[in-house]
Amino acid sequence: MMTTPHQTLANNEIIPLSLRGPAPVAVLVGYGFWLFLLSDILIFAALFATYSVLSGETAGGPSGAMLFDKKHVFIETACLLTSSFTCGLGALAIRRLDTMWAYVWMAATFLLGAQFLK
Repeated sequence: MMTTPHQTLANNEIIPLSLRGPAPVAVLVGYGFWLFLLSDILIFAALFATYSVLSGETAGGPSGAMLFDKKHVFIETACLLTSSFTCGLGALAIRRLDTMWAYVWMAATFLLGAQFLK
């Protein structure tokens, strides 16, 4: 039996694609996820390409190493990455309905975020 892109009613009346209604939620969520992921890939590809082309071009001005303290940048990056991890652990604790650990992980996330902003 050959399938067509049209649905039919009991009396063989064809329903056009434009009148079938919205797509299922699972299809929309999957499509939205891939669209988001591809947009992130494009943005980061553009940023990496820009960095690779312009990293040494300062027009006689100070370089990045002269402007930023590498130790401070390392500490901020470590706080940011660790806070993402603790936030994920807090979300897992919330899903398990474990109130005490949820508060512990979210408090750790808050402290790491405050350290990042310092």
